Amino acid sequence: MIEVVSRNSIHKRPSAELLMLAGRPLAAPTQARSCDARGYYTLWETLEPRVLLTTAPLVLGHRAAINQAISEITFSASSEPVYLPSVSNLSGTFTTSTAAATSLISLDQFRNDARFTGIDGSGFSAVILDTGIDLDHPFFGPDANSDGIADRIVYQYDFANNDGNASDYNGHGSNVSSIVASSDITYPGIAPGADIIHLKVFTDAGVGNFSYVERALQWCVANAATYNIASINMSLGDSGNWSSSPSLYGIGDELSALAAMDVITVAAAGNDFYRFNSAPGLSYPAADANTISVGAIYQANVGGFSYGSGAAAYSSGADVITPFSQRHPVLLDVFAPGAPITGAGPTGNLTTQHGTSQAAPHIAGVAVLAQQLAMQTFGRRLTVSEFRQLLQSSADTIFDGDDENDNVTNTGMSYPRVNVFALGQSVLAMAPPDNPEIQVLDGNINVTDGSSTINLGSTTLGTAVTRTFTVRNLGRQPLQLNGDIALPPGFSLVSGFGTATLAANSSTTFTIRLNATGTGTFGGVLSFTNNDSDESPFNFNLIGSVSPWAKTIDNTSPDFATSGLWGTRTGGLGGNQKFSNNPGTIATWTFDNLAAGQYRIYTTWTPSGDHPGDAPYTFTDGTHVLGQTTVNQLLTPSGPASSGVNWQLLASPLYITGGKLIIRLSSSGNGSTLADAVRIERFAELPLAARIAVSSPTNDVTRDGIVNFGSTYVDNPAFRSFTVRNTGQAALNLGSIALPDGFTLTRDFDSTTLTTGQSTTFTIRMDAQSADFYGGLVSFTTSDPDNSFFAMAISGSVTIAPVLRVLDDGDATSSFSGGPWLNALGGYGNSQSYSGTAGASHSWLFRDLTPGSYRVLTTYTPAASLASRVNYAAFDGATLRQTTAIDQRTSGTDLNYAGRNWSTIGSNVSITGDSMTVIMTVPTGGYAAADAVYVERMGEIEQAMVDISLAPPRFASDLPIGTRVTRLPNPAWTTPLGNTLIQADTDDNDFFLMRKPSRLAA
Repeated sequence: MIEVVSRNSIHKRPSAELLMLAGRPLAAPTQARSCDARGYYTLWETLEPRVLLTTAPLVLGHRAAINQAISEITFSASSEPVYLPSVSNLSGTFTTSTAAATSLISLDQFRNDARFTGIDGSGFSAVILDTGIDLDHPFFGPDANSDGIADRIVYQYDFANNDGNASDYNGHGSNVSSIVASSDITYPGIAPGADIIHLKVFTDAGVGNFSYVERALQWCVANAATYNIASINMSLGDSGNWSSSPSLYGIGDELSALAAMDVITVAAAGNDFYRFNSAPGLSYPAADANTISVGAIYQANVGGFSYGSGAAAYSSGADVITPFSQRHPVLLDVFAPGAPITGAGPTGNLTTQHGTSQAAPHIAGVAVLAQQLAMQTFGRRLTVSEFRQLLQSSADTIFDGDDENDNVTNTGMSYPRVNVFALGQSVLAMAPPDNPEIQVLDGNINVTDGSSTINLGSTTLGTAVTRTFTVRNLGRQPLQLNGDIALPPGFSLVSGFGTATLAANSSTTFTIRLNATGTGTFGGVLSFTNNDSDESPFNFNLIGSVSPWAKTIDNTSPDFATSGLWGTRTGGLGGNQKFSNNPGTIATWTFDNLAAGQYRIYTTWTPSGDHPGDAPYTFTDGTHVLGQTTVNQLLTPSGPASSGVNWQLLASPLYITGGKLIIRLSSSGNGSTLADAVRIERFAELPLAARIAVSSPTNDVTRDGIVNFGSTYVDNPAFRSFTVRNTGQAALNLGSIALPDGFTLTRDFDSTTLTTGQSTTFTIRMDAQSADFYGGLVSFTTSDPDNSFFAMAISGSVTIAPVLRVLDDGDATSSFSGGPWLNALGGYGNSQSYSGTAGASHSWLFRDLTPGSYRVLTTYTPAASLASRVNYAAFDGATLRQTTAIDQRTSGTDLNYAGRNWSTIGSNVSITGDSMTVIMTVPTGGYAAADAVYVERMGEIEQAMVDISLAPPRFASDLPIGTRVTRLPNPAWTTPLGNTLIQADTDDNDFFLMRKPSRLAA
């Protein structure tokens, strides 16, 4: 019996007649194909009687299956040890050949095929659970921000020590990580474009347990979407030899959840085949049904080896199974190169290792490539079952015992060995057939043409409900979406199709809204036409209901208050009510944070003969009186019954615009005035009006707001576009746009009258004709009653483009002192000078500079013989501005210019005159190299902060241009004033005095 396990029907190695996917024949006699709610093509194969294999969830839907799997996760905190399946105490004479591995598994052929151009793992992350990683190894990308972590390592954590430093002190984890995703040219990983996440699950001494692994896997579940995790590599195990598929040490639930999320988890088969007397089996977690288990082969004829476990290979060759590799004819999924593999070491070096630890990351990298290719080809990931099937059906077959020359008993069975090129072809073959084929999704739920009903639920008035639908083309021919989307009354279109033509495997969305502008139940048919021959027009039903928004404040609520003397009686809402016989006493009910709209106001009381016949109620918004009325408390309230009491309508409609409503009841002393509960209902929007909304590509713009055009150079204009939308219920009329000096309108309103929901765009250019600060107001009139004059401030600065200069060690204004100095080829200009005489110096003199702030860097050819602290000093004329010490044993990382790497001497060197001198001094006990110095003017010298509250000027213009000031005595200076502009800085007390009078407008 072939074993089929777990809710996702993930299995360990199916029968020999592996499934073929779209475009290739199915081998099984019983076969079928359909498309599920995600557009997944589902395949069935009769493996044995009553055993059914499916490749996608069918009943719950993908999201439900994921949620169910995640809900079953627990933390077991197993203290069982976990081991590294890498080979130790290796002896033998051998050579390495990284190229042989990529050639053997047809990865070279894959990379050279135009159909797979760009498939390198980009956009996806690979997670490695191991001993840590050399965080700044060049194999993992540059370190552009100099934080000590290579840029392609997007996350790292040490779960053994619970800290954020996953540094490798073993070498195993760095080697494994580089096999997955090294970007080195000589030793590239399988997926060199993938982001790297390393989760350390061993202590620095190499000791680990399954609780560390479990917490790391739970992190993967929680962050799979955030980091777009495609695969997880676990080159570790329990050192067991399982011949079934158990779920052990508390990590089975995490592995199941990851499989449900289409995250492919790869595990090393184990290195104890000899120790277990050649008995077939796998280490755990490789034996788990939700992992891809990987055994190791030799990549080429690289010699013979003896291993510390006792296993020995008297010779090796391509596709020869290593003697240490555990294997099982059913449980093992695939073989991959695992000996010898050269990759990154723990300290920037290289290591060569043997083991199923090295085979597994080959498949983890292949999984990233397959997921990227699947997304590109048909817009979704492969399931773990699909990947397993494709991996095996596209593999080359190797035989255990034909060319193995070792001291173990071979199984005499055939096994699959990964073929990346064939796997890629199989993924391409999964593309759906030719015709345009429409699919509409409500989230992850398939919407059926002509029969589905989508319920947007119930909401309250004014709280619209939106729903976004995805339209996908499952066919290979373009899907054309024709015409408008027809909607039933009560619904509106928030956004239509992003595009009317969908290429193969592409999708678009549209969003509809249950308007909630009136109460009641709304429903009908949504319809649109397309060129799918049997699903046009595409129809489905919408339904939703809207009820009035309501809130009740009883006399026991914190929002109820009294002044004067009030007593308590039984009855009314909640069983009690307040009463007063004293003139001038007041009860208030305060409703805050109300949405603008039309409201009904109700109250309740218990009638009695001692109550007043004219109890007075007043309605205010906290500032203005909105209405008044009286009620006869001698009689029963005449309105509707609810919550066990009768209610009396006090006012309808009452227009609320300010967010607050206060109801006051006064006691006249004419009987016992009762104060019980007040209920309000928002039942309609305010009367129709135009409403303006202005936005830029990055944020919404408010009236009196400010938009910064940033900084640019002379003759390099800056542009900002703004969208004006009418979000109201009446037509919005727009006036002409007024601009400050220095700005030009390059695109005016396309229309000056906007209907509800309609928008128009205008574009402003900061002209950048000369260096200066620019700012002022953009304004135009509108028919929005609350924004009849829309004005926003704009500002920006224009500077002269920075100028850079380089002086080499042999240039005219470059000179030596002390010595001797030796000249050698190499470096900038193919020459550089060296000296080992302490105190000897070299100077570079830059003349005819413009005063300002400069960036200063130097270059040299690093060497181990050079000093670790070579001193540099930068002078403004004769004034020392900055000193620094540079380690010339290592290459600079701050700038790459003219093919050289440069190190920073100073990033903000102020030059007030017209010259700068840079001097390098040879330290005691070492050599120093003098090559070239690079200077670049970055801008003006920033003025010091001036506290003008100590000696305030009469006018802002009395201050020097460019002065930063704090604690302004005149708050009015925060707006354009006269010929000067004061602009708020990062907090409310700091401002920047802008210039210049001719460029600023109020």
